[in-house]
Amino acid sequence: MKKLLLGLLLVFMVVSLAACGGNSNNAGGNVDGDLPTLMTELYAGIGEENLPMLGQMEISDDETFAWIIGAQEGFVLEGVKEAYVSEPMMGSIAHTVLLVRMEEGADVEAAKKAIKDNVNPRKWICVGVDDEKNVIVDNRGDLIVLIMENNHAQTIHENFKNLK
Repeated sequence: MKKLLLGLLLVFMVVSLAACGGNSNNAGGNVDGDLPTLMTELYAGIGEENLPMLGQMEISDDETFAWIIGAQEGFVLEGVKEAYVSEPMMGSIAHTVLLVRMEEGADVEAAKKAIKDNVNPRKWICVGVDDEKNVIVDNRGDLIVLIMENNHAQTIHENFKNLK
């Protein structure tokens, strides 16, 4: 009888642990959702009055991608599945938020390093991101974010880390 109860208890514990560990979205897991929706979630808690008039667009070629991060001409990031950027529509305001979803099997760490090594926080010429802590390159699974923003970089980064 004890063996039967112990066996049932063991099965119950294994099933419980499997259920708890199932589809959790921890910091290392991929983030589901389309990039425009995820971009909107990154700005949660930041009032529109605190942000420049933003325009958002899909990035579909290497030349635009290099221009967005301020990289030298010819910069190519290998393994990009899709990318989406949010920037001011006018004016000299230092603000770029870029989401990059990498292809399955792509080297995400190498891609993050390539972005970090090639990004130019003074790409706007007249203005720039003042502090290195406000240039953030991070990832959640296959999704990379680049944040260059003087006032709300940390909030945007926290929102990225909390994406479901």
